[in-house]
Amino acid sequence: MVEAPGISKSTLSRLESGQRRPSLELLLPIAQAHQVPLDELVGAPEVGDPRVRCKPRVHNGRTAIPLSTRPGRLQAWKSVIRAEHSRPDLVTHEGHEWLYVLSGRSGSSWPTTT
Repeated sequence: MVEAPGISKSTLSRLESGQRRPSLELLLPIAQAHQVPLDELVGAPEVGDPRVRCKPRVHNGRTAIPLSTRPGRLQAWKSVIRAEHSRPDLVTHEGHEWLYVLSGRSGSSWPTTT
């Protein structure tokens, strides 16, 4: 048994035996004592990035997740492109695009437009 600060042995014993339901006040020091995130301790489902609540759109094997929800001139998207995806069809539109490759390669052999 790991000693959790501020929790008596009798309280821990009742928690372990199921005689007492844990409150947030008890769970936080237990998680800290075991050095595990609270979500892991309580078996919370994975929710992904909490800042992103928009529904992803899948088109031509690519997944686009909107990161901004307000309509307007500037919109942010996260695009997930599988490694086996073929060369993209180039299209033009008014405006600008910025692309940051977070993992993988940038596809430097693809032609670029200015």
